[in-house]
Amino acid sequence: MMLKFRVILAIVVIVAFYYMFRLIIKGMLQLRYSLLWMVLGIILLILALFPWLLDYTSKFIGVFSPTNALFFFGFAFTLPVIFSLSMAISKLSTKIKDLAQELALLNNRLKELEKNEQK
Repeated sequence: MMLKFRVILAIVVIVAFYYMFRLIIKGMLQLRYSLLWMVLGIILLILALFPWLLDYTSKFIGVFSPTNALFFFGFAFTLPVIFSLSMAISKLSTKIKDLAQELALLNNRLKELEKNEQK
């Protein structure tokens, strides 16, 4: 890895950490959803500081090019993220449906009580 790229990568990771912490403090991002991104940032920062680790890892797993190993790890990282987000969306969709049904029942009951009160 070239020095210029390593410096840019380190700066991007630090800026991303700053932005993530600001979102957590503002309550716009929950800590449990940011942990995976923080781990990724730490790994990228380590690779920026010690580029020989990527060479060693790619040789260890039998990949010819460190770039290909990086793409493989990136792909392997995104799969669990996408899966966990899909689970969260499914759970929230079910919760929204249940809340909408409960709200409709409560509105119906309120209308019945108002109708009975007027009599």
